[in-house]
Amino acid sequence: MRGAAHGSTAIAAAAAAGKTDENRRDAEFGDELVVLIPFLQRLARRLCRNRDLADDMAQNALAKAWEARNSFRAGTNLKAWLSIILRNGVYSDYRHRRREVGWRDEFLQEIPAVEGGQAWAVELRQTLSALPLLSAEQREAILAIAVDGLSYTELAAMQGCPVGTAKSRVGRGRTALRSWMESQALPQPG
Repeated sequence: MRGAAHGSTAIAAAAAAGKTDENRRDAEFGDELVVLIPFLQRLARRLCRNRDLADDMAQNALAKAWEARNSFRAGTNLKAWLSIILRNGVYSDYRHRRREVGWRDEFLQEIPAVEGGQAWAVELRQTLSALPLLSAEQREAILAIAVDGLSYTELAAMQGCPVGTAKSRVGRGRTALRSWMESQALPQPG
């Protein structure tokens, strides 16, 4: 038992030493990055020609370098490595930005659109949702005239009523729908 406990303590101590070495390497790498920040900012300003964008790109390059710190080989040129990361980032950003189009308020007038297209869709949806609230005769009369294109005479023959009654059903149904649309009150069946 004692040997197993001693062995696990040795493993824990080795792991802690490894963690300490890793922490020390990270700290040294971070110190080297901090020293190169002014250089990176100057290079970014030359590449971007825009101070705000250059600062963002330099910060992105530093973040990417920190994330990839384990892939940096000790003894190689950190300044050159950072320069490549920055240059690639700037070029990539440029490729994305050149596809962007700036917005001007005048563009809005140039966009072809049907006047009130969305309003009609909303009104149609509201009308369709109100149709079941009408009486069966009114609903049938409105749909026959408005959708099927029947004449009042054809509607009267279909419903088995006089033409005046057919006209009255359509008129009352339209009035009920109109009042519901204006006030959002439920139409009274009848």
